[in-house]
Amino acid sequence: MKLTTEQEFRLRSIEIAINDPKTTKKDLITVLMALQKQNMVLGNAVQNLLNSWPKPPTTTDQATTAGEPLMFGILLGTKNLDSTSET
Repeated sequence: MKLTTEQEFRLRSIEIAINDPKTTKKDLITVLMALQKQNMVLGNAVQNLLNSWPKPPTTTDQATTAGEPLMFGILLGTKNLDSTSET
């Protein structure tokens, strides 16, 4: 996915700060740990969203599926199909 101009600018600013000789190891560790924590929080949020996302009805739920499940999907499933008749 492509970054926005602002995101590219922020990344470049971070890169410059990291390469600055005045930057200490402690500062780098702080930034790394904050980014790792943010990554984990965002991952958990996405996982919780996916877990709470509505799921399609199952074929065993008779309240949402009237009758028997279709054998070959929606396109080929028709009621009162007479396989002996010719068209």
